[in-house]
Amino acid sequence: MELVEETDTFRGFAPVFNPLYVESIGTRIADGGDFEIIGPPNVFETIRSSDPAVFETALKAEATRLLVAEDLPEFGLALLDEVVVIAAYSEDMRTHSILEACDEQQELAEWAEQQYDVQRQAADKYEER
Repeated sequence: MELVEETDTFRGFAPVFNPLYVESIGTRIADGGDFEIIGPPNVFETIRSSDPAVFETALKAEATRLLVAEDLPEFGLALLDEVVVIAAYSEDMRTHSILEACDEQQELAEWAEQQYDVQRQAADKYEER
């Protein structure tokens, strides 16, 4: 959460979303942070049900993009300013471990960018149902 609270730019994808992050993300979005979140519909439903105001702010914020992708890998990835975060999930899709690396670790940063780009290309703009 600390990394999210300190970032100005967030690009990430995840097959699930922990509601503990909703407030942190909502604060950064309201402050004008540049956010792009890729997830299956359940990710956005988690955000909406956890804090409807944050969800509405995200939908209206110019610097925030919500993108839907159904076939995400079973790990999460976030590109934050100069940090790469990879989340591994257990069999029941709970966070198992988190790897944090600065972008000075060039090979990992390049791999993370490639993974993000693949998911970004397959994603569609979120539309309310």
